[in-house]
Amino acid sequence: MSQIDFLNDWYIIICLIVACAALVVLFLHYGLVYLRPAMKKFKPAPAELVSPHVSVVLTVHNEAESLRDNLVYLLEQDYPDFDVVVVDYRSTDDTNYVLKVLGENYPNLKPVIIKEDVTMFKGNKYPLSIGIQSAADGIVLLTESDCRPASFNWLQQIVSSYLPSTQIVLGYSGIKAGGKGLLSLLAQYDNIAHSAHYLSAAIAGCPYTGNGRNLSYRRKFFFDKGAFFKHYVEPDGADDLFVNANAKGGNTAINIERDAWMEIEPYRSFHSWRDYRIHRFSTKKYYKPLQFLTRLVAPVSLVLFVAAILAMLLHQPLIWPVAVGAVVLKMAWQTVCVWKWCKRLEVKLVGWLSPFFEFYFLFSDTIIFLSSLFLRKRIR
Repeated sequence: MSQIDFLNDWYIIICLIVACAALVVLFLHYGLVYLRPAMKKFKPAPAELVSPHVSVVLTVHNEAESLRDNLVYLLEQDYPDFDVVVVDYRSTDDTNYVLKVLGENYPNLKPVIIKEDVTMFKGNKYPLSIGIQSAADGIVLLTESDCRPASFNWLQQIVSSYLPSTQIVLGYSGIKAGGKGLLSLLAQYDNIAHSAHYLSAAIAGCPYTGNGRNLSYRRKFFFDKGAFFKHYVEPDGADDLFVNANAKGGNTAINIERDAWMEIEPYRSFHSWRDYRIHRFSTKKYYKPLQFLTRLVAPVSLVLFVAAILAMLLHQPLIWPVAVGAVVLKMAWQTVCVWKWCKRLEVKLVGWLSPFFEFYFLFSDTIIFLSSLFLRKRIR
């Protein structure tokens, strides 16, 4: 194909313009979402003379095994003034017994037992509200029973993010190594991608969500903002919707230092991982229009890029060197950005496979999100 033919073929020119524009957007997306948090330097707040009181709050339902494995790591934190509030919501296993035994050795454990369902609302918001209400004034740190801190300095590290103006601190929760096969790789990629999106948005001054496995806010701020009252009817989103409604650039900080991480047990089945993702997507319909639209920019750009490349090749196969060059350029930059983020989070292999996983999640996320818009029956 000669240069003159190429310049006279408006179909090819239009496809090239679309592909180049989409490629520029994708380049910016990978750099801002993955590379920016990967290069973020943490600056701790000035040390105060008196450390604020911290209450770690979690809710459980028939999770005796997880409590046996992980609760001690919360109770043994190296911090001068804290307690751990565990809300046992209608458990029928040995949860109450585990809490009783641990309470005999740890006076900072505060179990709250709820034996009956006294509310018509489903989900985690009611027991979590009871837990936060039972906590002392100060800072609240939320987590879950299947998590354990990456270090005994977790509390101190999170608290070090609080400036006088800070009301919310977003942390990182990573899936522990040890999972095998495709499920482990997909879950790891999904986790690092989700974390990169909400952490990079907070760095940019536009926080929109957090992760309830490692999320902190001031207790007074929580109740001043109406707690979960606005979204009590929605079973999911105890971590998501409160942050989405109340987090601002000026009152939100992040902490992705190694000591501030939470570690999650690997998923045991595709079913449990799918359920978690459905819960996460079910609240997206409550997002502000601009937040919703900005999340569509990258997927739409990816679709346009692929469509433009394929359209060029179908119309004029001889232009394949240009198409291959564009694809290689896109994949190389994406791999570098995601690899840098994975390196900071100590996640292996996933960065190199990110160009391929991206297409899987493009279709998978679309299906789950569209399903969640019409799903009435919630998974509990």
